[in-house]
Amino acid sequence: MTDKVKNWIKKQEFPRNDSDKQLILQEIMKEFDENKLYEEQEVNKIIKKFYDDFATIRREFVNFGYMQRNEKSEYKVAKKKLSEEQLQKIGKTQNKMEKGNVY
Repeated sequence: MTDKVKNWIKKQEFPRNDSDKQLILQEIMKEFDENKLYEEQEVNKIIKKFYDDFATIRREFVNFGYMQRNEKSEYKVAKKKLSEEQLQKIGKTQNKMEKGNVY
């Protein structure tokens, strides 16, 4: 875990920058088993080891494609890491947002 990520977790800060978010999300994803189906409470418990705001992190897992959620609110790991291509796309989108003063 990088010092940057440790610092965000220690301060309970979740970055607005989507590229930075990936560093945290990938670190937390290391705690999940790719072959297991998780109940929402189990996902929350794992996330709470890192962040109190488990709902935001859980939502970002789904939004970025790390996890899939079924109609029973069960979660499974779709991928532990995004591809280099996906990360580059996020970075390009982030740059456009910053240039357009979206924040």
